[in-house]
Amino acid sequence: MGHDDSRRLRFGVDTGGTFTDLIIEGLDDKLHLFKRPTTPDNPTRGLLDVIGFAAQELALSTERLLELGDVLVYGTTRATNAIVEHKTARTAFITTQGHKDMLLVREGGGRHEPMDYSQEYPDPYIPRSRSYEVAERIYADCHVVKDI
Repeated sequence: MGHDDSRRLRFGVDTGGTFTDLIIEGLDDKLHLFKRPTTPDNPTRGLLDVIGFAAQELALSTERLLELGDVLVYGTTRATNAIVEHKTARTAFITTQGHKDMLLVREGGGRHEPMDYSQEYPDPYIPRSRSYEVAERIYADCHVVKDI
């Protein structure tokens, strides 16, 4: 596939539980999607696999494909999957004073149908017993409003 070298490519990669997906924009007027199996033991290998596969499909070397790139955006569901599957390290929740129950206040979150009160809420990801409050308050510009 020919490519106009004046146009830079944009890559979008998502490492999911089953597949690592790569979308390339800029080859032509279409988006090009490539999929390879996710490599849970080494997500970097999965990323390189899908890029190598795309290069092969586009009749380019991996190096050349990457040289044509301008932006690579990477996303993953690995952390979300670990939380949902309860495969995380023992974790604590540290929050601003007055917000200790933030993980317990759900207002519909965690249900497929938020207003279906016959459905139980899932357990919080971090139990209240491992939730801790700190008195310090910090504004978005990082200056401390209230010291600990």
